[in-house]
Amino acid sequence: MAKQESTVPPPRSARSDEVTTSEGATYVVLDRFESRLRDAFHLGSGTPSIAVVDGHGIRLSVDRGHLTSIDGVADINRTRVWSKATHGLSRVAVIASTGEVSIPALRWLRGAGVGLVVIDPFDGEVLATSAHTSNNDPRLRRAQACALGTATGVGIARYLIGLKLDGQARVARGVLKSPDASTTILKLRDDLNECRSIDEIRQTEAAAANLYFTCWRSVEVPFVKRDASRVPELWRGFQGRRSAVNPGSARSATDPLNAILNYCYRLLEAEGRILCLSIGLDPGLGVLHADMKGRDSLVLDLMEPVRPLVDEFVLQMFSKRPLLKAELAEDERGVVRLKAPLTHELALQLPRWSQALGPIVERVAHLFSSESPYEVSVPTVLTRQRHRDAAKRRVESDGLRGSDSLRARGPNLGGMVSERKARQKPASLAPKPPGARCKQCGGEVPASLERVTARASYCPNCLSTRRQEIGRMIQSLPKRTSVVSEESSAKRSQENASERALRKQFDDEHSGEEWNPSEFRSTILPTLQQLSLTTIARAIGVSTSTASKIRSGQRVPHPRHWEGLERLGRTGRHGNQSEGAIGNYV
Repeated sequence: MAKQESTVPPPRSARSDEVTTSEGATYVVLDRFESRLRDAFHLGSGTPSIAVVDGHGIRLSVDRGHLTSIDGVADINRTRVWSKATHGLSRVAVIASTGEVSIPALRWLRGAGVGLVVIDPFDGEVLATSAHTSNNDPRLRRAQACALGTATGVGIARYLIGLKLDGQARVARGVLKSPDASTTILKLRDDLNECRSIDEIRQTEAAAANLYFTCWRSVEVPFVKRDASRVPELWRGFQGRRSAVNPGSARSATDPLNAILNYCYRLLEAEGRILCLSIGLDPGLGVLHADMKGRDSLVLDLMEPVRPLVDEFVLQMFSKRPLLKAELAEDERGVVRLKAPLTHELALQLPRWSQALGPIVERVAHLFSSESPYEVSVPTVLTRQRHRDAAKRRVESDGLRGSDSLRARGPNLGGMVSERKARQKPASLAPKPPGARCKQCGGEVPASLERVTARASYCPNCLSTRRQEIGRMIQSLPKRTSVVSEESSAKRSQENASERALRKQFDDEHSGEEWNPSEFRSTILPTLQQLSLTTIARAIGVSTSTASKIRSGQRVPHPRHWEGLERLGRTGRHGNQSEGAIGNYV
């Protein structure tokens, strides 16, 4: 991953409180909401595989071949840059009310295989998604459309709801501390094997859902002590998966817990749509959910097994951090909306949902293709399982290639033979290349065991004589005088000794810390691409040749230079600079 971010401005004192200790010292304490908001936009926040773009007037564009993101709110501004080769992204989530996403940026994301999710910051609805269809096979979609009402459709529904009930039982037993409810849900899960229709599976799933969400009535929504007495009583608990202003539905949530669940489910739905399109399925042709205009029924089906994982995340989040009243908003009807930084934390879980949803999508695609009258091959683009299995077979067959009985079965036993590779001739029929001749006596130079042809230019008998002649020629040459004066040599020795002392001092002060070179390459190295070699060389006291190796990623400097290089890279300065200016960064 290659990412560059600008420095977040320091906290404003107007939003802070002064605290005086018993010793008389006064400290400035940042308001908790602003502190969390700045942490959400902090340089090291987030997950490397996802980028959240939030704020007013955001811009997602391409500059000199790099994807550039500019976002932020109020006085918090951030700029990030990703390169094509080392971006490490899987998703980009845009949560903004104003701004623009350029067409070159969309082309860049498509070429890099990065999905885009655009979320409305006011109601949390997913406005748009982008995905690359790597398997455009109409035979698979025809088998998907014909599965409704057949044994294949019932089997897929039983498989999805079975995984969902297993997850609900796990959450009820672990997080909700309800072993009796977990046991009952597992019994309902066993009853799925007796269901012979979609309606029976839906009834079993509804019974388990009623029991499962009954255990949620003991869940308390935590708020910070400062806001505990300022929020409505309705926000403090869980009254069921329903809305007070929209009876019979969980949409338009009127309490924070349901609002957070709805927001996470929308993110999961967006991820499911991207995965369906990637593998070649139609997101709207479902099995469990009925066909409706403007609804991705298949995505809702595939979401069911992952919903307990989302529920578990939300419950564990409450045990780690209390909510802030400023993170929530209530409209004139009483519908609760989420705001940053809470939306950032939830959007950062997209890679987690994708990892859990990918194997399920592939499994369902294989079940659809198994009932097709055609030979439909479903690629494992989401899990890469087929590639791992082929590589495993090749590794296991390496020790068996010496057997004559196995060699007769062809090369690359257990692996995949490239169709573009031409058939190789047997070694016995291949003409023997002419041998090399000695330059001195004209005799044949024998080839080494590791090479087919000889590399030496002299035979063994003439080689020793040739080496003696070269030695005498070297001795007869006049001795070269050193171009390095004693003063320059002493100066270089002094500089090397000083560098060793500084490194030892740094290592002693940070003896308990670990410095991973991959962290430098992923976080600091991308910021150095815009700097000249002279700037880097003067900053850390090396030659331009060494600076070139550092900027290209061939060499990692000592950790004591990392912080200075990171600050230097964020300034975006180019060209030559004075020694005094450079010294401020290291």
